Amino acid sequence: MGKLILNIACYLIGFSLYAQVPQAFSFQGVAFDTNGNPVADKNIAIKAEILKNSPTGNVDYSETHSTTTNANGLYSLSIGLGLATTGVFDMIDWSTGQKYLSISIDPNGGTNFVSMGVSQLLSVPYALVSGSSLDTKPKIYVKPAPFAVKAVVKNNQDFNGLGSIKYTYEWIQGTPEDIYVVYDGLPNNINIYTNAVGGFGLDPTEVSTSKFEIITDGILKRQSFLGVADKNINVPIGTYQLTLIFKTKDGEVLSTLPYVLSVE
Repeated sequence: MGKLILNIACYLIGFSLYAQVPQAFSFQGVAFDTNGNPVADKNIAIKAEILKNSPTGNVDYSETHSTTTNANGLYSLSIGLGLATTGVFDMIDWSTGQKYLSISIDPNGGTNFVSMGVSQLLSVPYALVSGSSLDTKPKIYVKPAPFAVKAVVKNNQDFNGLGSIKYTYEWIQGTPEDIYVVYDGLPNNINIYTNAVGGFGLDPTEVSTSKFEIITDGILKRQSFLGVADKNINVPIGTYQLTLIFKTKDGEVLSTLPYVLSVE
């Protein structure tokens, strides 16, 4: 099968809380390979870890699951009901400190887990402590796409393939809605060129430009590139540190992601 690196994509992702003991919450995700194809109808193994205080904190609890993806690569977990390898789920003290969820996958169903990243749990601990229904405050998780953490812009081109923006995101809580991605640190005369239709590359008849991009319904990310707005005005050559800020339409910050822009 060759080397495979998985991404978790945001086609269906969410949490729900079981009202009865043992306490648990459900998690759904879609596994894709590096070519953007779903890992369909396959037995996979997943390791879920609850971390203390930070994304790199000590493991408070961990468990493994064996599950099967459907034709679209969708899988479902009941976190808290897996095979515990560290700690006891019912003994987690959700009332103290911050908690983070780490998800790792072995696409071959073994124990060679590949990390899919870490996201902070906000409402889940409080719901577990109180026994009430889960708060549906919006929450997403974002990580850089493998091998794609830099965009390159050339002064004499309004857009080019090297300027593509790539990242993986998940809608993990609340009802998916439009996400506005603001590029903090974007130099003057650099715009975001967003293809108005799905797929790769840009059709010049379908391009819009702005200082932000939109993830429609929190699910569909159109292919976006960075490029100069006016080819007659050069942007200073060099490296720029950007911060992608993911917001709701009401301005609530959902997540941030560092990104590097190189201007040539």
